Amino acid sequence: MTAEADRSWQNAEATKFRERLRRALIAIYVRGRRAGRWLLQRLPFGHGFSSLTRRIVVLNLIGLAILVSGILYLNQFRAGLIDAKVQRLTSHSSDDDQRRYRTEEALETDRRSDCLVTYARRLAELGVLTSRAEAAMRAELVAELDLATAEAEAAADADPATILLHVLGDA
Repeated sequence: MTAEADRSWQNAEATKFRERLRRALIAIYVRGRRAGRWLLQRLPFGHGFSSLTRRIVVLNLIGLAILVSGILYLNQFRAGLIDAKVQRLTSHSSDDDQRRYRTEEALETDRRSDCLVTYARRLAELGVLTSRAEAAMRAELVAELDLATAEAEAAADADPATILLHVLGDA
């Protein structure tokens, strides 16, 4: 899928989401108004409560109803959210061997459940990401990483006299 087709797909999905959200908010507003009128007719607010108190109570109840209905509405989108519990797939440093304190099975399980791998698999299942596009992205990322590594290795060493700069402020 080309980048332009991907953008148009995302724009269409965003438009659908905005329209559904707009309709839901209008429905919540209308229901809240009806509930407020119903409460004013049935609850004994007319006896001993000022009009300000009645308004505050009604507005709070409407706000509570909107909050609850909004939570219920947004809860249906949880399945589409990305749940990325990331595990460290490599050792802390070159001196560290994580095989001493992690089993090979645990490492293999973490590699299989890596969030990048599972997200790419999900996008491929949805037809959003093709293998050609994934390979192109990986090649671009590897080239960018190689360039950044080369720049870091070619950089001059820091002056040892500046080691304490910005440790306790900008003095």
